[in-house]
Amino acid sequence: MDYILNIHTATEKAIVAICNGETVLDTMVNDDPKGHAAFLHEAISKVLHNNDISINNLKAIGVTNG
Repeated sequence: MDYILNIHTATEKAIVAICNGETVLDTMVNDDPKGHAAFLHEAISKVLHNNDISINNLKAIGVTNG
């Protein structure tokens, strides 16, 4: 599978999503702009765990720049 972990923290909302090709499998959103750093670790772990995906199975990790 072509799993891609997407991480967006360039705006007031932080978003972590796991995709398989163009299909979004799971998403977590944090609305606290001062809590992005604390949110990321747990969100990444949860989206991977909830979808039975090992970090070793990721094809890529996409991040925003802003």
